[in-house]
Amino acid sequence: YSRCGYEICEYSVGVKLMWHHAYRYAFAEAAGCLLCRAEADGGVYFDFPVPGEHGDVEAALDELESYCKEQELPLRFSAVGREQLASLAGRYDGIRTRNRYLWRDYLYSAEEIRSFAGKKFAGQRNHIHRFEKLCPGAVFREMTMERDRAALARFVRRFDAAYTKQGREAMAEREAAFAALRSGESRYFRIGCMEYEGEIIGVSLAERCGETLIIHIEKALAKEYSGVYPALFQAAVRAFAGDCKWVNREDDAADPGLRTSKMQYQPVRLAEKYDVEVVNLFSFLTGLPTLRTERLVLDGIF
Repeated sequence: YSRCGYEICEYSVGVKLMWHHAYRYAFAEAAGCLLCRAEADGGVYFDFPVPGEHGDVEAALDELESYCKEQELPLRFSAVGREQLASLAGRYDGIRTRNRYLWRDYLYSAEEIRSFAGKKFAGQRNHIHRFEKLCPGAVFREMTMERDRAALARFVRRFDAAYTKQGREAMAEREAAFAALRSGESRYFRIGCMEYEGEIIGVSLAERCGETLIIHIEKALAKEYSGVYPALFQAAVRAFAGDCKWVNREDDAADPGLRTSKMQYQPVRLAEKYDVEVVNLFSFLTGLPTLRTERLVLDGIF
């Protein structure tokens, strides 16, 4: 995943670790590519193959087709990007697609987020100035669980006390996020916090995939510290993005508040994702066809 250039959050260690209980991910290697199988909505889906340094995507798809034939499974893909969709459309006689608008990731220019320059980011600059006045001396720094486990536990208690979102998905996301933070998997992620007066008031967990920095987790005490979220976002990008071109803040989970917030940071685009089912040409027939030659007509008998 560190080499992956698909720019979509599902192609990352973070998503696979945070949601493995929900989707029962399984992995294999074929032709120098990573294959991932997931279970969702009562069916089996695959990611588009992720090539390693010398990976052969077409050969990996050959292997995946053989596996589906052996297991008597339909060949279905989930979270396929537009470029990968074009590859599948060129390979197969027929595909059915579903564009899941609510799954689209928010992609930003890393350089724009580092600076928040220009009129279109005036609101973000004002929020950060307000935060700096409210919390003079607040600093963003990297976290380690050896040092910060107790402080993180105090932050989680304060966050939960102010957490108002309900519903199964919201609670599942909260549990997955804090479990990932507690894991301290620094070999995969960059984990940082906004600290004020010796206490953590915001946390961020990010992962580099190709030229994209994917921010998997952003949690902060926004009711107590106005402006902490834009300050945390910018600080994490400055600290972790390096020479990345893009920042991915994942989807909005159909949350209107999150959608408004993420749009305010002026995304360059929303990364489209598709579900794809491979079918043959007969799947598109609406009825039994009539075949005609010069001397013969083959039609259905009813």
